[in-house]
Amino acid sequence: MNERLLGSYDKILWVLFLLGVLKATVDIVTRRLRQGRSDGRPRNDHSGRLAGSTPAHPYRLRDDFLSPAEASFYHVLAHVSADWAVVLAKVNLGDLLYAPRAAGRAQWLMWNRINRKHLDYVLCDRQTLRPLLAVELDDSSHQQARRVERDRFVDGALAQAGLELVRVPAQRTYAAAELGERLWRASRLWSTTAPAAASGSVATGPIGGAMESTAPTLGGGEAPPCPRCGATMVLRRAARGRYAGQAFWGCENYPRCRGRRDV
Repeated sequence: MNERLLGSYDKILWVLFLLGVLKATVDIVTRRLRQGRSDGRPRNDHSGRLAGSTPAHPYRLRDDFLSPAEASFYHVLAHVSADWAVVLAKVNLGDLLYAPRAAGRAQWLMWNRINRKHLDYVLCDRQTLRPLLAVELDDSSHQQARRVERDRFVDGALAQAGLELVRVPAQRTYAAAELGERLWRASRLWSTTAPAAASGSVATGPIGGAMESTAPTLGGGEAPPCPRCGATMVLRRAARGRYAGQAFWGCENYPRCRGRRDV
């Protein structure tokens, strides 16, 4: 009986000892927190910001958005294409291309491969801002093995999408007339071979306003391929606008692809 009582006392003493250690730890932490608040120093919260809504690590504006060579060549491009194109610099490949729905689960993989890659310049139509061709300024870094592999992938991706890519070696000076003619011919080549020039019944956008999807076939016929990207088309109906209620074939990849056929 006495041994059981002694065992119980030992357990109670151990519990009291642990509670005392826990209380002392809490007191120390509380004291340090109070001292920190009273010394006037701001404290970080879990969002990485300092007290008073000041960023803990404020962003800085980069001075090298365009290198001197890239900036100089930008002005050359703007000059030689001023009559027919607008020049955009450092365009994300993921904003220019997309993976079609037909790719299924591979869409995400295809997206990852283009999302963090950029093109040096993209020349767009002055009125519609539709991309006409891409331009890469190749310096010595493009001779590195990793860069060669990257360039090979970009070349293939743009070729699949039907967008011409012109590579120009970095130089001190450029023959403006020769470069302008080369770019113009490249853009004309792309525009004349684009799938959009298929038939007179083809348009590049919805008939009017919002669209409503309906059945994939009409009257038992097969859905036609998209005249722009070749994907399967979906029978849609204009929800509003001057063509409200009218049916038409729209690309399944809308709005990334605005290919359309009349029913």
